[in-house]
Parts: sequence; C-alpha cells; structure tokens
Amino acid sequence: MVNIETTSHRYHSPGTFTVSLQSFSRKSNKSTTVQDVVTVVAPSAEDLKGDWKLDRVEWYEELFLDPNLSVFENKLVDTQIIPESYSVADSIISVNHQNESFFFFDDELNYTYNATTGIFTVNDRDYPIVLYNSSTLIFKGTYYKGYTLIWWVKN
Repeated sequence: MVNIETTSHRYHSPGTFTVSLQSFSRKSNKSTTVQDVVTVVAPSAEDLKGDWKLDRVEWYEELFLDPNLSVFENKLVDTQIIPESYSVADSIISVNHQNESFFFFDDELNYTYNATTGIFTVNDRDYPIVLYNSSTLIFKGTYYKGYTLIWWVKN
C-alpha cells in the first residue's frame, strides 16, 4: 500500500525559495529528503497592459503578523464591489467611474511598475502584486488595521 500526501504552496511575492520534500518508508524507519530551488517571477509590464475591471476590494485585519498565514487567510473585515474599469497603457491608467462610488478618485493616473519586485506604484503608494494569472490580478494595498486586496479581472 502506498500513502501519498499531496501538498501545494502559493508564493505571493517574487524571489528564489528553497523547498524540500521528505519521504518516509512504510514503517517510518527510513527517510529521504530532497531539496530544490523554486524561482517565482513577477508578471512583465506587458502582462499588465490592457483593459481590466475592478472586481472587488477586500479589507483584512492583521493586528499581529503571523508568518504561517497567507494574505488570503487573515480575518476578512469587509468586501465592496466598486464599479470601475481601467485601461492600462505604458505609464498611464485611464479610469472609468461608473457611479459615485470609486476606489481611485482621478480619471487618469500615472504609475510605475517594477517587474523585479512586482510592485505597482500609483500616486506614491505601493501595491505589490500577490496573485497574477491571465485573467486575474490581485494587489495588496494598505488599511490601518491590516491590508486590502484589490481584485482586477481582465475585460
């Protein structure tokens, strides 16, 4: 009989990380450990360009830093749906406000993006990217009791 345990881990910032896998014999009297290196890269500046919609903003409480929790595991305080859409070009974000509620107040924002660190800077505020795939982009913002997660989805 073979007992296989599958585990996964998500990295929420770019960098090089050492990972290890330890296996045990059936009687647990022998073990083998294998180590390797995982390199996580931030999305490129080209990946960020295009049309995005603000899906939601979530506020998380983080009064004490627990390194064992991911950014998605702290206490969720509030979620808001804010109807905004964005067009991201080389150094400008054009904002389309669809009603009187908005996350970004301006209609046009200057930004910089550091593809090495994965940090998007808008109005002198840093928004590290914590998750990216071809249809979703999640930034981490500030909140006085913790942080916000800002969810963009591709239009």
